[in-house]
Amino acid sequence: LAAMHKWATPELHVFKTQDGSRLLQASFRGGLIADMDLSPDGRFLAASGGEASGSVALWSVESGEEVRQLDWQRGTKTPLRFSL
Repeated sequence: LAAMHKWATPELHVFKTQDGSRLLQASFRGGLIADMDLSPDGRFLAASGGEASGSVALWSVESGEEVRQLDWQRGTKTPLRFSL
């Protein structure tokens, strides 16, 4: 799987690398995306907003549904990573 977001937009996507098909297309409600990461098992995509947003969102890649939105500390820009 490969995840990408369009620069300076809230749009994000997940693609299958085998055939290029899109598995997820979503819009980050927290504004512009500062960082994003796929879970190691490929089931979830997380995205964080920039300093103005302070939010983190989690989507199910399979269903395309946003499963969680977290408010984080505004004014910080922190890398986002899943752990095993």
